[in-house]
Amino acid sequence: MAGRRRGQIIQAPNCKTTWTIRISLPADVEGKRKTWNKTVHGTRKDAERALTRALSDLDNGRLEDPSRMPLADWLEEWMESKRQDLRGRSLENYQTWIRLYLVPALGRIRLAELKPRDVQRAIVDLSNGTQDRPPLAPRTLKNAFGRLRQALAAAVKLRLIPSNPAADATLPKVPRTGPKRVLTEEESSRMVGAVGEHRLGAMWLLSLATALRPGEALALKWEDVDWKNARLHVRHSLWKPRGKGSAPVLTPPKNATSNRVLPLSPALLFLLKRHKARQAAERLAAGNLWQDNGLMFPRPDGAPMVPGSASNAFKSLLKRAGLGHLTPHGLRHTAATTLIRAGIDPAHVAAQLGHSSVTTTLETYVKTSEDRLRDGADLLASIIGLPSDPSARSQPG
Repeated sequence: MAGRRRGQIIQAPNCKTTWTIRISLPADVEGKRKTWNKTVHGTRKDAERALTRALSDLDNGRLEDPSRMPLADWLEEWMESKRQDLRGRSLENYQTWIRLYLVPALGRIRLAELKPRDVQRAIVDLSNGTQDRPPLAPRTLKNAFGRLRQALAAAVKLRLIPSNPAADATLPKVPRTGPKRVLTEEESSRMVGAVGEHRLGAMWLLSLATALRPGEALALKWEDVDWKNARLHVRHSLWKPRGKGSAPVLTPPKNATSNRVLPLSPALLFLLKRHKARQAAERLAAGNLWQDNGLMFPRPDGAPMVPGSASNAFKSLLKRAGLGHLTPHGLRHTAATTLIRAGIDPAHVAAQLGHSSVTTTLETYVKTSEDRLRDGADLLASIIGLPSDPSARSQPG
């Protein structure tokens, strides 16, 4: 059609180096129009050159209909577009779910030919397992096919397919987990004594007092402390990629709201000053072997700490102190639960935790427990005036 715009270049939201080139394809025999889309990484000039090549391929009959590509290829292209939004472990998990489960089960089917029945059959097969492969846990299935649903929704948005074949798929129910263990007030006091003399003790105490994620605590640098205004800037997270020999790396926080500023009490400032003096002695002892990364909680030679090693040391200390099993993440749960039970506004707790919404905080930490239910039962009985048993006061409880 004369004057019709044949191609578009669309910049990805919040990213200056990712572009989508889009071409309107001729109508099919039923009169329906489709679009051809491709993600391009680089400058706008790179996107313009890619669009010119694609238009030339279209004119010469070499442009492939993207809806005819195998699902595996579309998942790969979709993952390229997601790299800007995902960080560290999340990106690694997406890639794992696609590589291990989605591609083997559905990857050879063409995107345009994928049917809801194909998706449901794959779920059943993976759920049942085979002689060579154990059944997938319901939560793993939910994670994997949640990514498939997202990828196919993106294909619908780009008009590669008319509807999402995974939209109405039925997944096994994920068993509800019990409430996560948190330390009582008495246990918290015992923990302070158990870890206080360890070289990472200040990190665990800081985590208990501020609800930091373990990766955020390990990524802290001395430049993140505002001594004058008694504030701590959370700017990074540390994680270790899977694979033997991979080194820990610093990445941006989990999401935009995870990049936050936390107030520091005088007690925490004193704790950090004492830890800084201790680290200065470690640095002197390491001599030329010291790696100056500016980290607050590194290895004895200054290199980034491996999260698993820090976690194992923490669990070992608590076990020896008779405090049972608790991971470093349990300190975050303890801090959040303590704040909620103390009546702190959930919105303030969400800001402290770096959650993107108060809903996340409420769903994660405001859970019923026997103690809370008992408090409610006692309150209701009091309000409606039920008589109490005087002898119950003398009974142990």
